[in-house]
Amino acid sequence: MRLWALLFFFCLTGLPLAAEPTAAEILRRLDQNQLYPTLFIESTMIIQGRKGQRRLRSQSWSQGREKSFIRYLSPPRERGTSMLKLKDQLWLYSPQADRTIAIAGHMLRQPIMGSDLSYEDMMERTSLVKNYQATKLDNEVIQGAGSWVLELKAKQAGLAYPKQRIWVDPKKIAATKVELYGSRGKLLKRVTIQSFIQTPTGWYPSDLTYKDMLK
Repeated sequence: MRLWALLFFFCLTGLPLAAEPTAAEILRRLDQNQLYPTLFIESTMIIQGRKGQRRLRSQSWSQGREKSFIRYLSPPRERGTSMLKLKDQLWLYSPQADRTIAIAGHMLRQPIMGSDLSYEDMMERTSLVKNYQATKLDNEVIQGAGSWVLELKAKQAGLAYPKQRIWVDPKKIAATKVELYGSRGKLLKRVTIQSFIQTPTGWYPSDLTYKDMLK
C-alpha cells in the first residue's frame, strides 16, 4: 500500500503544469485590453508641483489608434483648451489666444499642462505588438501579487522609448507598472497603475501615477 501511494505521488508530480502564455501572446492580450474601436474617457489629472496641486478635468474621444480629441473642462483658465490627433499629426487649440498650433519636432517632448506627461507620450499610444519585440523575464511580486515581467525592445528606430519594461497581472492580463527607457538605457519615466475598471473586453486603468524619473 505504501509503495503504491509513493508511485502514485510520483505520477502526480510528473503531470505537466498548465503552460504560461508566451511573451508575444501576453503582448497581444495587453493590446486587446488597451486598444478599442471607439473610446470615451472623462478624467481628472492631478499635477503635484512644488507649490501644491493642480487639478485638470477633461473629456477625450478616440477612434481606433490614429484619431483622438481631448477637451479640458476645468479649471476656468484651461477650459476649452483642446488637442486633436490625426495619425502622426497633433494640433493644440488655445481659446485664450484663439489660435491653433501644430505640435511637432522638439515641441512634442514638452510637458502637457506642466505635468510629467509629454505630447510625445500621447502620440505613442499605439499597438505594442506592432512596435515592440517582447521577451519574458523572471516573475516578480508587485503590489502583493505575482506578476509576469516583460522586456520590450523597439522593432524600428524613431520611437520615443526604444525599450520598455512591463509588469503584468496574470489574472487581468493588464499592466500594473511600466518603465520607459531612452536610447542609452536610462530610465526616463515610470507609470504605476493602482486600480482598474472592467470592460466587456478586459481591464482598463482607472487610477495611475505618471512620474518623470529625471526630475
